[in-house]
Amino acid sequence: MTTVTYPGETTWEINLRRLNALLGPYIGLMFALRKIQWFLILEKDPLKRACRGEVLCQVVRTKEWVPVEGTTVFARLTGYENYQTDAALTHSPVTLLCHLRFLQQTQSGPAPVMVTKEKKLHLVQGLSLSTLPKGYGILRCQGIPALRIKDLHSKTNIHSDHRMIESTLGLLQIMFATISLYRARGGQFERFGVAAFSFTVLPFAVMSFANLIASLVSINYPYLYLVESPEMEEAMKRDAIFDNTVGRLEIKDYQDQNLEKISFERIDGVLKLYRFIGETKIYLGDTMSEALSMSTNKKTDEGKIIIDVEIPSHVLAEEERPTNSIRSQLWDKLGLIIAVPVGLILFITPSIIVWAFSRYQPAQSSLMERIGLLTWFYAQQFSLLFLLAWNYTFQVDTALQAPERYSKVLEHGLGWTLRAIGLWGYVLVVLQILEFGVCVEV
Repeated sequence: MTTVTYPGETTWEINLRRLNALLGPYIGLMFALRKIQWFLILEKDPLKRACRGEVLCQVVRTKEWVPVEGTTVFARLTGYENYQTDAALTHSPVTLLCHLRFLQQTQSGPAPVMVTKEKKLHLVQGLSLSTLPKGYGILRCQGIPALRIKDLHSKTNIHSDHRMIESTLGLLQIMFATISLYRARGGQFERFGVAAFSFTVLPFAVMSFANLIASLVSINYPYLYLVESPEMEEAMKRDAIFDNTVGRLEIKDYQDQNLEKISFERIDGVLKLYRFIGETKIYLGDTMSEALSMSTNKKTDEGKIIIDVEIPSHVLAEEERPTNSIRSQLWDKLGLIIAVPVGLILFITPSIIVWAFSRYQPAQSSLMERIGLLTWFYAQQFSLLFLLAWNYTFQVDTALQAPERYSKVLEHGLGWTLRAIGLWGYVLVVLQILEFGVCVEV
């Protein structure tokens, strides 16, 4: 069975998903619908097309990041106004302590997706794993709405292909399923009715149809590529090495993000924090701990005030948002407009075909045969409906969430359930074939 590939997938991941598709054909539905939603063939600019397809990556801070002397970052100060008010009211010196916290930044679209697996990191062009400092990671750039990226080169070299061979195989699979159903009419349907084993090809056929559309309207990217950002420059000061960057993120105004420029200096063994007002550097306070915290700590002794210094994972970039014209809004939603009807057609079509061939009559099939085959068949169909609702009901105004975000839920919940039902379906089909003798009427 053909399956669509996600940008930067390893050979192991591709082959594993192909194996999963044999047990639960709709397990890869999110990948197909997401690529349909991207609709990359209509984007002519290679850099914008790569960004929309989530091929580009940026360097970000992780919660293991720690400041070092001389580090200058943009951070969010929480509680500093209260400190200024208390100092003014008491007319007495108040000691200020800085509690460093990690702030996971998100754009207006889907939640960020980290590229964490070492095998996948090897597919990021221009990244030297041995020189990536602790406290830094790789994040896929958001696809919809795409981020604004400045092309650094006259001709951006981003490798891609259209996978025409897989498109052809998908078309052949659909034709094979159609011919199999046509040739199975008569004897098999008279014996098994609605429980005929030839109906089990339908979920595979409709999934091949979705993969075919995805491969026709999208583009395949075997590798991931880096774009420059302030966090990359910061990591390079810590001896990181990056080569072959393809662009540079256009950063939002820092004031719009409520970020202030701060720096760290170590004096007498204590890491001190300074705040910039224009070009003037003013002492703010001592850090409570050099490690970033995930929680707020307000406990302090009398005469001391703690403020939160939130260190963001990365500064936000400008987004390629459409204009207010109806044409631009339709362009941005074109993939979504196409993906949802395709998913609904995939859900309805197999049931219509079963009714057309069997009229849902039991014929001579046993109760266990009907329960077994229909359980397998409709488990696949309702898993498709579940995936559609999961991706669109809660996120209709944004892009589909990247598949990695839900990998654990799908893998340990729906995924394993479909695999178990898939194995049960194969057992029933084999038993029917042994009884019926042949799959087609001669």
